[in-house]
Amino acid sequence: MVALARRATAPAEVSTDAESHLRQTGTKLARGDLVGLPRFRKLLHSVRVLGDTHLDMRVRVRTHLDRGDRARVWTALIVGPDTEEDITAAYTRVLSDVFGGIDVTADAHVLPAAPPLDDTPSFGGALQETDWAAEHGLSPDEFAAVRRVLCALAHVTGREDCPPICDACAALTQELPEPLVFSACVRLLARSDHLEPRTDVQAVRIVASNATAAARAKSLRHAFADLVTARCSRLAVHLDNLGCDLASLSTVWFDRLYVGTLPYETALRVFDTFLLEGSKVLFRVGVAILKRHEPSLLACTSRDQVAAALSMAAASEHDSHSLLRTAFSLRSFGHAAILGSQRAHLQALACGDAVLSPRLSRERAGSTFFIPKLHFEPDEGAVPEHSPLTALAIEARRQLWLWLPPGHRTSDARLVFSNVVHGSSLRTLYKCCAQDPTAGRGALLVVRSLDGSSVVGAFSSHGFAPSNGEPYGNGECFLFTLKPEPRAYQWNKTNAIHVHGDLSYLALGGGDGSAGYGLWLDAQVERARSTQCATYANPPLHGHAIEEFACETVEVWSFC
Repeated sequence: MVALARRATAPAEVSTDAESHLRQTGTKLARGDLVGLPRFRKLLHSVRVLGDTHLDMRVRVRTHLDRGDRARVWTALIVGPDTEEDITAAYTRVLSDVFGGIDVTADAHVLPAAPPLDDTPSFGGALQETDWAAEHGLSPDEFAAVRRVLCALAHVTGREDCPPICDACAALTQELPEPLVFSACVRLLARSDHLEPRTDVQAVRIVASNATAAARAKSLRHAFADLVTARCSRLAVHLDNLGCDLASLSTVWFDRLYVGTLPYETALRVFDTFLLEGSKVLFRVGVAILKRHEPSLLACTSRDQVAAALSMAAASEHDSHSLLRTAFSLRSFGHAAILGSQRAHLQALACGDAVLSPRLSRERAGSTFFIPKLHFEPDEGAVPEHSPLTALAIEARRQLWLWLPPGHRTSDARLVFSNVVHGSSLRTLYKCCAQDPTAGRGALLVVRSLDGSSVVGAFSSHGFAPSNGEPYGNGECFLFTLKPEPRAYQWNKTNAIHVHGDLSYLALGGGDGSAGYGLWLDAQVERARSTQCATYANPPLHGHAIEEFACETVEVWSFC
């Protein structure tokens, strides 16, 4: 994965004049102490005694940043020190895991087609809104790049609850190559206190993990309201008298990074400073908007008038330099003030033991977007083109993993047997399963018909083996179809005939007194049969009047 390095800041250098001045005044200050005193560094920087790349960058980003310099500055701020070649290689590997069919060893890579909008994870953001791409001015190719990046992010992080990342990704896509956008977004998600205004992960703990998001959002809104009350007290009282929810403004503004609220070029200037200085910028800009348009808001006599006046006021902020100057003129307005207000509200919510932070782990039960990595044996080379799973649409693969038992839904898959690789023999299938060290976790059987019209299969709670006359498996077993339409058929508790077979056949389901198997394979794994069975109450999986069909590909996957 792309390395997530800390932001590089050039070490401070003290000039000879500065050292002489310190000696003449009798000041004893070690070099480490000098670098560690922010106010003194700013003072020396203002008189050009101390050179500091970070302070130079901050002044430049706050005051003016040419469109032509934006890509270089963003790369320095958020992409990290890895070379573009390394980042591209890492991104290509992720895309191969998600979409399949990419030869990661090739010198040039063809990007996969972007998934449909409905299949793209939105992270709780505004991605699905009709005019979202138009607000950013995205071309069709840029919009496709955004969808690929968001799918890759959801796959590697397991996150699904970060609304600002959609708009951040769209903004980055207009200036940076797609692999660098992915690297930047990974870093933004890792720096949760930077992307989403919230408490430090060590500062406050709350009692129930399922209430974390709600408590965090509520404390955030109240923190913004507190800061507005402290700096625009008259306006805060007036809005409260009109029944306006001052706190709710922060949700709309922060979730979109002011896109759709401010003119787009102004929102980009806010994004410039946000990448450098973090979430406090969002608070500063929000208060600045209210402060700059306080007279017109005080003249409103209803909540609807306030909403209309505020919308017009924000849309009129074409002078980004003036807005940012107001925002950064606010005193005592750093992370400490925001954190203190959030802490107070969280403590009022009876906080307890769960850390107030998003989970970045991919192993998150119930995740609504998880695409497994498909592992093949090293001597098989790149991902085989014959594999039905790699050829599936992204939504079908995601749906298959949602059908699995909870303990498997965030597991990757490893190929145990393929008739194309290991030969057409049920004996070999059993042998490969017996040698699999993870057979106890269950196995996935996937069959593609010779005519390519259907992909069907089954999940077994145990690795496949001869049953010796006694069916095995438990109620977690199920049958499924992936093509032409994804559908699962779970155990209906009529009987417990889940998996059974010998060297002449392998079957799942049964119990109707005839040869009615939910899914059946012959000894050469060349012919399959599917009929309605009592165990799973399934229709013929192949979807044709002819129950028996020829097999092109038969695979068994284990979970790792």
